[in-house]
Amino acid sequence: MQRATSTVESSGRHDELGELAEAFNGMARACAGSQMALQRGASHDSVTGLANRASLIERLEESFGAAATAGPARRACSPSTSTISRTSTTP
Repeated sequence: MQRATSTVESSGRHDELGELAEAFNGMARACAGSQMALQRGASHDSVTGLANRASLIERLEESFGAAATAGPARRACSPSTSTISRTSTTP
């Protein structure tokens, strides 16, 4: 996941606009930190810190997504996420 960060150049200003730019940049950093914490919480177990099922599926889709553009031999060796989901839900 890519994060877009926005900052405002304050150019060393020491007036109200410089203060506003610094406040905006502080809020942007806080939002970026919050987003990273939310992403971590959504993709990892809070007790063990290990990646959860959603994270595993996302990583597999990223890894095997490259197989879709590869040749037939590589595609044949790449399991689909539907197969993984189906096998992981069986008791």
